[in-house]
Amino acid sequence: MIRRLAAACRAKQALIALTVAGVVVLTACGTRSAGPNASGGSTGTPSTTAAAASLAATPTAPSAGVSPYPAPPLFPEAPRVPVAGWQTVTASIWSGYTFPVSGVTGVRAQWTQPSATGRANAEALIWVGVGGWQQQSLIQSGTIAAAAYFGMTPIWYELLPAGPQYPQPSLNTVIPGDKIAVSIVQVPPEEKWRISVDDMSEDRTFTQVVHYDSAGTYPSFIVEYPHEGMSPSSPFVPFPHWGSISFSNMQIRIGGQWKPAASVYGYRIQMVRNGRTLVSTGPLDKASGFTARQEH
Repeated sequence: MIRRLAAACRAKQALIALTVAGVVVLTACGTRSAGPNASGGSTGTPSTTAAAASLAATPTAPSAGVSPYPAPPLFPEAPRVPVAGWQTVTASIWSGYTFPVSGVTGVRAQWTQPSATGRANAEALIWVGVGGWQQQSLIQSGTIAAAAYFGMTPIWYELLPAGPQYPQPSLNTVIPGDKIAVSIVQVPPEEKWRISVDDMSEDRTFTQVVHYDSAGTYPSFIVEYPHEGMSPSSPFVPFPHWGSISFSNMQIRIGGQWKPAASVYGYRIQMVRNGRTLVSTGPLDKASGFTARQEH
């Protein structure tokens, strides 16, 4: 549930100017709202009473020398398991799965970056995170499906209520067809989290350790179309056309144990606005994967 103000957008445009064969490339740019808790969750009447001001959301600057939290190896495949089941719910900006469990200390998944066409500011967000379902606690990271020049878009992470971060966007960009793996894992002490985005196709990994006081609930695997502004009455970001996105190898860490997402009872979220299904979420399979498909 990335949120972006106009100033941050302009800064991103200035920062993400790339030179490719002598051509200046700029990614698409828009603004964001706070997600289902601001525009409709499972009931369409979301709660907004969570105290966002109590969240500690200050990124830790990279330290010189060897990091005490090195990038982890690519995570193993989740075993095939019987599917625990789900309840189908709707949201105006989310499609995917979230899980009503507590004690969450990690989340991770993989997908293939889709190609996107449409207006220059049309964007969809693909991410994993902990929190966000009818609450303001959320730590998340992922990629953007956007109609940017050459298809290049930055990776990003966000810790609500702070705004999104685009780490070294001139280096950390993805293109359609890249195999992406994202993990967010709590590391000692309890309020530190390691965010890793691995572009397996380019053999390139971004890792950042941040301070965040997470509620440790609702591990989420999401495709999102947010608002352009901070208010639920703000217009929505224009739709890009991306067809389908398949998540795979979805895993949740509860306490210190990783579990296949399919083994946990969840919420299957369909993106519906004004009675119209915009993105349908497919069933969760035994390999802990699903496919989201555009219906518009």
